Amino acid sequence: KEVSIKTLRNYFYKLEKLNITINYYRHLGINMGTEIYYALRYSKKDCYNLLNQHFRNKKTERFQRRVNAYIKINYDKKDNVKNGECLNNKYIKEERETERKKRVNKLKLKKYAKKCNFDNEISSFIISLNLKKETTIKLFKFIIKEKYYLKKENNCNLQKTLQNKKRDLILILRKAQKNLIKEGYDQRKIETQIQNTYQKYKNKPHFILESNKYKDFDQIIKKIKDNTNKTESQKHKDNMKTNIYNILLDQLHNKTNTTNLRSKIKEYLNKQNKLEYKKIFNNQYYNEIIKLIESQNIYKNSYIN
Repeated sequence: KEVSIKTLRNYFYKLEKLNITINYYRHLGINMGTEIYYALRYSKKDCYNLLNQHFRNKKTERFQRRVNAYIKINYDKKDNVKNGECLNNKYIKEERETERKKRVNKLKLKKYAKKCNFDNEISSFIISLNLKKETTIKLFKFIIKEKYYLKKENNCNLQKTLQNKKRDLILILRKAQKNLIKEGYDQRKIETQIQNTYQKYKNKPHFILESNKYKDFDQIIKKIKDNTNKTESQKHKDNMKTNIYNILLDQLHNKTNTTNLRSKIKEYLNKQNKLEYKKIFNNQYYNEIIKLIESQNIYKNSYIN
């Protein structure tokens, strides 16, 4: 079977290390490789003998290492001489066999615990109790069973908690829906968007319920208001309220502090069930706000023109 040039080159390197050949290396340049010229130090027959002896020595060394490892694991000669023990002592053999079985059982129990996904600390503690193998396995099975029932109970509690949170979420969204409709936004669009919000947050209701921690609810209401138009009647009411507010502010701006005046006008208009332009033209709103200002001692002058 033909060998590659690289393999052949490695053979020559090895033969030189074994003092079988004398090698001369001629470098052909960058990325061009190397030529190897060689000469045998001995006759071909002697070279074969040296190679065979090298492989025999390696085989003997490997065998001796296996023997030493076996003796080290199974027989402690130093302890036997020191303690005056006999390697053929029946009781020593039984004791060692017992220790071997214990080690094997511990390894099996560790493998079983790992298969059952036990925590390392818990499994190590249970195994260190040195119970019988069957007893330890029964204990593992009992713990697994208890963990299963505990997990099942926790899942039930989580489901109950989630159901309660869903009910709270429905109440909050219904209240928000009523407020938005009351403010004059289109009822059909509001109902659709509130339903979409519920579908999105029904499995994570805490984002809305914990409004002091999360800003989702405020952002949802703002988004609904931006995407939903008010009804024409509500727009008309809002425009009327704005116009009346501006007229009253212009009429009363020299009567008191502007900041206080604005808040008083808004407060007054919000209390009115129905706003009418005729009441601004006959000065009814004007006179009532003047009286309100007088009663709260915010009036600038004691004389009203």
